[in-house]
Amino acid sequence: MTKKFTTKVLGTIACLCFALFALPTTAFATSTATAAPSPTPTATPKPKVEISIGSEYSKVYDGKELSKSDVLALVSDKSGNGVSQFTYKWYDDDGDRMDKNPVNAGEYRLTITVSDKDPVYTGEATVKYIIQPRPLEWDTSNLSAKKPSDGTAEAAKVKGELCISGIIDGDDVFVSFDNIKAADFPNADAQRTKIPLIIENAQLGGEDADNYVLPKLAPEIEASIVKAYITEITFPDNDNKYRAVVEESVYPNETLDGTEFSTTEAIKNALRSKANEEWADKEDVNTVFYTAVLQVYKDGEWVNITAEDNPSDGAAVVLPYPEGTKDNSHEFAVYKMKTQGENAGLIEVWAHTEKVDGLEITLSQGEPIIVAYTPANQLNKGVLLGIGGAAVAVIAAMIFFRLLKKDREDMAEEVAALPEHTEEK
Repeated sequence: MTKKFTTKVLGTIACLCFALFALPTTAFATSTATAAPSPTPTATPKPKVEISIGSEYSKVYDGKELSKSDVLALVSDKSGNGVSQFTYKWYDDDGDRMDKNPVNAGEYRLTITVSDKDPVYTGEATVKYIIQPRPLEWDTSNLSAKKPSDGTAEAAKVKGELCISGIIDGDDVFVSFDNIKAADFPNADAQRTKIPLIIENAQLGGEDADNYVLPKLAPEIEASIVKAYITEITFPDNDNKYRAVVEESVYPNETLDGTEFSTTEAIKNALRSKANEEWADKEDVNTVFYTAVLQVYKDGEWVNITAEDNPSDGAAVVLPYPEGTKDNSHEFAVYKMKTQGENAGLIEVWAHTEKVDGLEITLSQGEPIIVAYTPANQLNKGVLLGIGGAAVAVIAAMIFFRLLKKDREDMAEEVAALPEHTEEK
């Protein structure tokens, strides 16, 4: 072959080899299909999830508004997951849209609208929200109910101020009522017991009164019937009915409020100190407390006497002798604490007369009293010891000299009885 032809054949063979190597290997596989191109992936839509906020919520009035954080705690999906993106509106009990979050007690409607992007929460729900009035409690710490034993179980008159507690600082609330009285005692015996109070037409007032409610149950106080001695008194120049009441107790007078003698214990301590000071040189001193008052019968009840009805010369009142004593068995001293005027709290000796049935004093108004007593004819202990010692010494001396005289007489008799001595030569 010519050189030109040879070159052409070699070129053709080279092209065929290149083409064979360029073919994909699958072209030579037996019964194998050519792979199709993969499709572009698309996002699968997620289902919308409904929100859940229940049907009704409530809290007790605390003076704080219901904020967004309070609402946030209510909203969740059906699986209980919280929802953060939402809007809400408050409506009052008349259905009017509120421009502020609720604070005061009342019934409200809360509408919540949710529309988040990822995940998708959509929907609107309405729920009732109630702010309950705040319950109050009775404060009876300033009340007292006490009467002298008079043979009846009739109720004692209630004194002092009834208050309420539980009001939030800054709120304007107060309680008012027409009348307050204690229930009757279970019996007429001297006693101290819990007694319910009867409060007539009690109601709350003030700007914030609607946010509170009075207690459902009536309060109780500790009431007492005090052992007492009651004596009817007649004044010839007066048509009123009078009586003297002597109680075996002392208690603060209203005029002593705010002083150092505003408690029963303070009055007792002051009276006891005075008695101990006055009788410092005596032994076996005992004391008993009394309160003696004059009362007048007015408007169907016995009330303590006032300056208007006070007899100018007072009245003779008998304090009973302390138990185990009588007029000739003990010495007595009576001290009283003044409860009126500038000298309120001053303790002074109260003149008395020892009668068969007790210590008679002249009474014009109620005073706390202490009676000190000691066995009659008691002398100072030191004097008794001195007298006793001297008596013992005198008796001992008399015995000594009597014995000495006896010894001398016995010796004289012995000398006289001896025989005459004769010396032998």
